[in-house]
Amino acid sequence: MMPQILAKRNKFGAPYISIIVSTLLGLLLAYSGTFSTLAQISAVSRFAQFIPTIVALMVFRKTMAHAPREFKVPFGWLIPVLALAVSVWLLFNTPVLNILWGFGALIIAIPFIFNQTT
Repeated sequence: MMPQILAKRNKFGAPYISIIVSTLLGLLLAYSGTFSTLAQISAVSRFAQFIPTIVALMVFRKTMAHAPREFKVPFGWLIPVLALAVSVWLLFNTPVLNILWGFGALIIAIPFIFNQTT
């Protein structure tokens, strides 16, 4: 999914270009703001991904009630509803600027997610 140059490996099999790029990006992010701000941006990115997953679980539970399952979420609807409520509450109690940064990080990742070679 990533550019081919990032897959280049050294004699030990480590993808050293990827390691260097990740380290530099991590340093830039670390120096760009406070730890709490970066943690909030990270949390926004994760909760923005969790919410559609929770909603999908609830939709599938309703539309595919009799489908065979290897795992069933305990306590019925309680856990998905609580997870959705907590996720939405956390997003609404995050500063708007951090929400914009968090969603911005997701938007930057979209081309890498959909750029799969076949």
